[in-house]
Amino acid sequence: MTKRPAELACLLMVAFCLAGCERRPTGSAKQSAAPDRLFDQFLGLMNAGKNYLDQGDATNALAIYRKAEAIVPTDADVHLNLANSYLVGGVAGEAIREADEVLKLDPNSTKQADLEKAADLISRIAPYIRKFHSSEYLSALATGEICLVVGYSGDVMQARSRAAEAKNNIEIGYTIPKEGAQMFFDNFAIPADAQHVAEAYELINYLYRPEVAAKNSDFLSYANGNLASQKLIDPKILNDKNIYPDEATLSKLFDITARDPATQRIINRLWTKVKTGK
Repeated sequence: MTKRPAELACLLMVAFCLAGCERRPTGSAKQSAAPDRLFDQFLGLMNAGKNYLDQGDATNALAIYRKAEAIVPTDADVHLNLANSYLVGGVAGEAIREADEVLKLDPNSTKQADLEKAADLISRIAPYIRKFHSSEYLSALATGEICLVVGYSGDVMQARSRAAEAKNNIEIGYTIPKEGAQMFFDNFAIPADAQHVAEAYELINYLYRPEVAAKNSDFLSYANGNLASQKLIDPKILNDKNIYPDEATLSKLFDITARDPATQRIINRLWTKVKTGK
């Protein structure tokens, strides 16, 4: 259940996964009581993993970096390279977890230093990303123009439906990372200076009707908050744990709080830098 947070920090948490490194181990193998032979083996594995990663071979890169991790479990470069490999391999949740092993940041942090660390990690993989966009991927997935996105559940489900309707032999899947992801809520709100408040309430009441809410979930493949609607929802939608996660999955989801104006300006500036490289 990941959707369109406007804040950069949300995107940072989805994507701060990602770094490729050539540095020497930060958690020295010798400090981990490994003998010189294992230390040399560790460096050899790190170089071999990088070679696979440079070729876009995420499968072999992951296998190699996992061997390096077994020698020096706390090394920052191992986890950063694992994050990058998972990203190339399309496993965003694992990428987030590996990056988190290095950063250990609060997703709701307002500290500029934390935001800059996250932005720096994203910047390292920017050359591998075709486009940063919050909605264009829906059509691009359905037509086969792109094959991998970090996107929002309902959008990906809609892309899958479009591809099926087009009968273009494109199969699209979606999964919530087992480590967790950002949770979102779309809300109805009435502006304080609205001129037609009564009518606004009528619209909200209509959309909250169980039969209407159920139809919206069936069509958009997004869960709704009306418990009474669930008995009217298509079982394929209701029983899809990527749309209606079970309790185990929900326990690993997090949400993002609104940012104060000063923090939002920092986020906007950093996000522009990530996208433009300037």
